[in-house]
Amino acid sequence: MEKAQRLMALIMTINRKHKFKVKDLANEFDVSQRTILRDMQELGEIGVPLYSEVGPHGGYQVLNNTILPLIEFTEQEVLSIFFAYQSLQMYESLPFEVQYASALKKFYYISPENIKDRIDKMKDRILFWIPQIPLSVPYLNRLLDTAIEQKAVTIKYDSASGVSERDILPVGIYTTQGLWYCPAYCFKSQEYRLFRVDRIISCVIKEEPIEMPTQKLTLQTWLSLNQDEGTQLELSVKFSRKGIRRFESQYWKPDEVRILEDGTGILETTIYEKDVPFFAHIFLGYGTNAEVLSPEILREEIKRELENVKILYSAERS
Repeated sequence: MEKAQRLMALIMTINRKHKFKVKDLANEFDVSQRTILRDMQELGEIGVPLYSEVGPHGGYQVLNNTILPLIEFTEQEVLSIFFAYQSLQMYESLPFEVQYASALKKFYYISPENIKDRIDKMKDRILFWIPQIPLSVPYLNRLLDTAIEQKAVTIKYDSASGVSERDILPVGIYTTQGLWYCPAYCFKSQEYRLFRVDRIISCVIKEEPIEMPTQKLTLQTWLSLNQDEGTQLELSVKFSRKGIRRFESQYWKPDEVRILEDGTGILETTIYEKDVPFFAHIFLGYGTNAEVLSPEILREEIKRELENVKILYSAERS
């Protein structure tokens, strides 16, 4: 029996047994006890949770008897798992970060050499890039666990108005542009709020009973409810050729842009009135390569920002 096949069979065998001895496994697999000991060591190195006991009644046992039985994977299925993990490589923090690495190590270890070679080559040829934001998010797993179990937590949150303490019921977690967010029911304000996870500076599971909200949301429900965010405004922006190139490298719906014959373009879409300051900063960054045609409220916001910048740079430096 090939070594890789023996290791896979060994995992299946110890998964069936609560406790086992090296001698018994050596007889079952028709190899020496020294070979089984080496195999046990290698299985431990790839994350199989084994525990050894000394003495006449000793042996090995699985620490956590929840190892899944082996599943037959095709070459393409194994490659797809590594491909999916590549999409997470640029994140500073992830839920189950250690477990991801452990699972991939196991997959890689038992894979035939030709698949290992494909994996090694693929890692050097594809990358899902996101902005790298070195912010600490130590409570990702706790927020996810409490969202799944629907338990309330007490957090300290560093908002624009300062640090405050509040009880929340997490809905879930999601990520965009390299940042993690947690929509949650806030018992203090008695409504659902959105929290940036890196701004949570402490998070403790609430042990004492608390009156839960009558409406419990899933993450998908929360996201759909928050599509309606107030008054909508018609946005129209004219871009130069250079502006269009920059615009196309950012995230917008392609059907909202009309490219003209000279290579310039017009963006026509809708925005929420509450987001006017955000879009003012966005289009200011384009300089003369973008001109907001409407709404007027956005044009006025850009003018105010330009005046503030002019005042800032006109002041004498001390």
